[in-house]
Amino acid sequence: MEVKEEVEERAVKEEVEERAVKEEVEERAVKEEVEERAVKEEVEERAVKEEVEERAVKEEVEVRGMREEQEEEIKEEGDISIKEEKEERLVKEEEENREVSAPDLEEEEEEVDSISDTGEISNPGSDSEPSSTASGNHKQHRQRNSRQKHHHCMDCFTSFYEPKELRRHTCRPHPCSDCSGSFICPTHLKSKQTQKRRKVYPCGQCGKRFQTSSKLKTHQRTHTGEKPYHCSVCGKGFSQSNQLKTHQRTHTGQKPYHCSQCGKSFSWLHSLKTHQITHTGEKPYHCSQCGKHFSLVGNLKRHQLTHTVEKPYLCSHCGKSFSQLHHLKTHQLIHTGEKPYHCSQCGKSFSHPKDLKSHQRTHTGEKPFHCSQCGKSFSQLSTLKKHQLTHTGEKPYPCSQCGKRFTRLYQLKAHQITHTEEKPYHCSQCGDSFTSSYFLKKHQLIHTGEKPFHCSQCGKNFSHSSTLKTHQITHTGEKPHRCSQCGKSFGHSSTLKTHQITHTGEKPHRCSQCGKSFSQSSTLKKHQRTHSGGKLCHQS
Repeated sequence: MEVKEEVEERAVKEEVEERAVKEEVEERAVKEEVEERAVKEEVEERAVKEEVEERAVKEEVEVRGMREEQEEEIKEEGDISIKEEKEERLVKEEEENREVSAPDLEEEEEEVDSISDTGEISNPGSDSEPSSTASGNHKQHRQRNSRQKHHHCMDCFTSFYEPKELRRHTCRPHPCSDCSGSFICPTHLKSKQTQKRRKVYPCGQCGKRFQTSSKLKTHQRTHTGEKPYHCSVCGKGFSQSNQLKTHQRTHTGQKPYHCSQCGKSFSWLHSLKTHQITHTGEKPYHCSQCGKHFSLVGNLKRHQLTHTVEKPYLCSHCGKSFSQLHHLKTHQLIHTGEKPYHCSQCGKSFSHPKDLKSHQRTHTGEKPFHCSQCGKSFSQLSTLKKHQLTHTGEKPYPCSQCGKRFTRLYQLKAHQITHTEEKPYHCSQCGDSFTSSYFLKKHQLIHTGEKPFHCSQCGKNFSHSSTLKTHQITHTGEKPHRCSQCGKSFGHSSTLKTHQITHTGEKPHRCSQCGKSFSQSSTLKKHQRTHSGGKLCHQS
């Protein structure tokens, strides 16, 4: 009798453990489905975000290109003005030397007697006494003839023989007759006035003026939309040749810009500057309404839409509205089902290039996202963010009905269904309803019998990846979950939780008919059969 009871008790215990493992598997499967959904949503969100950033960066590149062109024009004009100034100065010096040399010819006969024994002749243009400064004057004369100018203006880069010439050049203010400004040297004043005089080509549509007809022609393309420069690889058109050169790097893979801190290379200068912000942590763009800071102007613009809440772009299929056109285009792929981006290794297709890039990491094993606190690496940014919550413990999403808090929004939404008991997902074969698409897909495997997950060690097949992972522990013998009170280890967290109840004595599962409490749900179910007349039969 005791043996039979012991066998029955062992059988019950095994059934409890088996049920606990099964519940853990189901719980893990649900969790993985929710996580997969969250990752997918985050990938879509990231794709939209990066598209916004790319558009903002493109705008910045165009603005920067125009600014660089203007700077080059100013530099060219400045160089011309400096050259003219130097030529004028040389002419002036020659005239001064010519004027000085005339009276000095009369004194030259008197100065012949002052020639030194070494044969040195004093400088005719010197202000000092010939007898005492003959060698110094000759040295100064030689220096002028060799044209060595060691004193430079750091503003216009003009050079001078003597410090007093540089002081004379920089210390006299030169007011502009066209405006209220003044300049430290005539070169700067002349450069400004030349720029104004040379902008003689006006745009007939907006009135903007340009220095050359070619620059005016380039500008006019912004009005006409003309794009004469075409990519030989993809046929895309551009209004400026430098824009075409920049675009061609997307085909060649050329990355000429390198980060001095980490060595990473980039195809475009703006990409390097954007990357460098990750080292500096700089966030120069501020929202005027809420004061939030952003590292990129594109992120600021996207954030500002949350204040306006304007959504002018409507989906013709379902009526959903969006604040930006590219958001609408991204959404419409749900209806069309278009997946133009294909993985070269496994053939899987994706709607967006960013999704393809994320998927390819499953083949390469690349894990570029690192946790700064523990050093763990991840292949997806969303997985890193989810992991970081384990360090902070933050749960920003509370349930309005029961107060329970969650780390992710999708977890809150999944939880809220337990209050409404809504089951919007229906099986087309048997009519059963489910609270989420994951449970529906899991149920449909009963009808299809599909088992796509294979164990590499024994060849056994499973319907879910979580079930496969649970099975693989039987091969590895791994028991990563340890009880802090007695040190016993378990293969699954659910088994550890079941075990910990033996220490706490907690009995959270209560019978609604008689009020009796149990530590495990399986024991409660077994007990409830005594009320319904059911019997548990065990074979010894």
